[in-house]
Amino acid sequence: LDSEEFIKVISKKSLLNYFEDILCSNKYDNNVKLKGKLKRTVSKKISSFSKFLDYLKREGIVDKNYIRTLDRSELIGKYERSIEHKKYIDQKELYNFTIRIFEIANDSDKDLIILRDVSILLILIFTGLRASEVSNIKIPDIDLKNDKIDNIVRKRGKKSEVPIETKFLKPILKQYLELRNHMDSENINNLFYNKANKPISRQLVYKIVITYSLKFLGYRIYPHTLRHTFATCLLLNGATTAEVKKMLDHENISSTEIYEHVNEIKSKYNLINNFYRDNNG
Repeated sequence: LDSEEFIKVISKKSLLNYFEDILCSNKYDNNVKLKGKLKRTVSKKISSFSKFLDYLKREGIVDKNYIRTLDRSELIGKYERSIEHKKYIDQKELYNFTIRIFEIANDSDKDLIILRDVSILLILIFTGLRASEVSNIKIPDIDLKNDKIDNIVRKRGKKSEVPIETKFLKPILKQYLELRNHMDSENINNLFYNKANKPISRQLVYKIVITYSLKFLGYRIYPHTLRHTFATCLLLNGATTAEVKKMLDHENISSTEIYEHVNEIKSKYNLINNFYRDNNG
């Protein structure tokens, strides 16, 4: 990108999302030394962006360098604390969260935005998809008759399908689609779109998860938190590591080693046998 193209797409919010994505990466979760390196890398990137914005300000291309107002220690510390304390949600807490958002959707008097948000949240909860994968779902790929979503575009470009959970996700998706199909949209094939009538971005998926988690959980989580939680629930309920690898589209088996905490949990608690079937009997 040249400087003019850069200015068109860059903003304080988009930079914060970029830094957040780096800090929330699970790549180095089990390596303290590399986690420290990750924080230093982010700090250097912030400095580099700041110098570039200083240059653009001198050239009269931007009015101010908004990076200078950023408290990098607060940013890094905040996300580090979030990652350290909540890599996943326990099954009971997840169930309560699911019930709350399900009730909100049913009480929304068919509010399209609320139904969209809850549909996104439930897809994340019950499929373990990445934010980018959810944002790219198309309407023709929703198969309510066979309870599945087809043609999920995965990280390396291959496509797969995921099942539609029938107790919570299916009825909300059905309500959303009934409204969605009556709306005029330039992007008719995209399942989810924003208020500007454009396909949603992965950043909006992040914002939705953060907003609803703060409201109903009392703390901030991210799409990858729900992804980790999905994997944890699968393993707790008898899935093999290989099965989880396939469902999450992990490139190699070592990517699932972050879920080794499951064995420790099993040894300490009497676990709910099947969260997805019926948590409350």
